[in-house]
Amino acid sequence: MHVFSLLWCGLMMPVTADAAETQWGVSVGVDHRITSDRVGSFTMGETTHLYEHYWEQAYFVGNGLRLTHFDEEDLIALLSPKQRVYGLLVGASYQTEKGVRIDDSYKDLRRAYGRLTASPHGLPPGWLYRPDHIDKGDEQWALLSPRYQKGYQALNCAVTSPKLPNVTFYFTACIGKKAVGNIEAIQVVYPDLEDLEWVDPFFTFDTLAACPVSRTADPVALMNKGKQVLYKNRMGEYLNSESVAQGLPMLREALLSGSLEAAALYASVLNTYINQEVVGDPLRRTNKQGASEVLLLNMLSYLRTDVQPTLACDAALLNFDHPMAHSVLSREDASTCGNDYRLGWLSREEIEVIRTQAQAWAACWPKVVLGD
Repeated sequence: MHVFSLLWCGLMMPVTADAAETQWGVSVGVDHRITSDRVGSFTMGETTHLYEHYWEQAYFVGNGLRLTHFDEEDLIALLSPKQRVYGLLVGASYQTEKGVRIDDSYKDLRRAYGRLTASPHGLPPGWLYRPDHIDKGDEQWALLSPRYQKGYQALNCAVTSPKLPNVTFYFTACIGKKAVGNIEAIQVVYPDLEDLEWVDPFFTFDTLAACPVSRTADPVALMNKGKQVLYKNRMGEYLNSESVAQGLPMLREALLSGSLEAAALYASVLNTYINQEVVGDPLRRTNKQGASEVLLLNMLSYLRTDVQPTLACDAALLNFDHPMAHSVLSREDASTCGNDYRLGWLSREEIEVIRTQAQAWAACWPKVVLGD
């Protein structure tokens, strides 16, 4: 069992290798070909049971994809919130059907695929891209990070071929319409981004949402039921993951119907999963959606009551006289909100949208006086 502090009680699924291993740590005899929709034994877009098995060898990037080192397969995978394979970065043991692999030159690539398109778009900073160069040494229980990849460098040139859609070859730099040097990384992506779309959003960054329509005639009863389900099979301070997945939607319906207690509990659980323990949204959505809901509900907890903020960052968020200054949101230690992990998934512009939405929704329900 893999248990995370406070909230995680998911089960791990053991994975065994039946064959001898190569120098790259992959099983002999495994298909190591790269195509537009498949890499070795992995089909792009399919769900993989390896998510929990490789939990320690992963971290979140971008909008909620989990970058994961499949060391036994010589791959780095980008897994969606629904644990589907959305991207694969290959090691030196893989090659395309025309024999192109990492460390081949730009000329080799052009010789194999003819017309190429080179553009100055690199891999996002912080992404690992060479599974065969990752070495954590004796730190086997340390969480994965770019510092464990030998020879890590920025890759600022992406090359594609119409003969191999969904596959990108990365180089260190472009000169004009060509890449220079050798292939440093090869990535195959899944083109359908459905898993990264928001699920039943109660607001978006595009338009201001009107007051939510009540989902139940008795929000208190629904909140109590959701709370009961949430805490089912709890072990001390640890919540069961299946109970969380069943209880949170009930709390979400109750909070949209006006329950302050449901809003507080729902936001607390999401905040712990996404911002504190960083284990991902328990409802298998993007981290950005969950983090946005947390911030909105945190602000509404003050705007809908007579409670005053005690943290400087909360006070700054609730000061609507002017937009949030860049200095307030700076990652510098001395800034007002620089170390507030609730804001880590959000841009300054997105935070402003959430502030505006909180102001609008504050008038949707009567203000509650909680007293001293």
